[in-house]
Amino acid sequence: MIGVLIENYREPLPQARKIGEIDPMEETFAEEGEHFVSVVNIDFAVYRITIDDKAVRRNVTLPN
Repeated sequence: MIGVLIENYREPLPQARKIGEIDPMEETFAEEGEHFVSVVNIDFAVYRITIDDKAVRRNVTLPN
């Protein structure tokens, strides 16, 4: 997710736009067909916890 990468590089996230200010016909994929605008709320802290799957190596000595 691009928002997590932006946070990793300690760059500011882009400012949110009001939904009425967004014209789908002027955006990146305007010529690709039907368009819609959606609102997405993301909690990056919860997302990071969810995807944090780093392996942890633990050495244990067992008696013979």
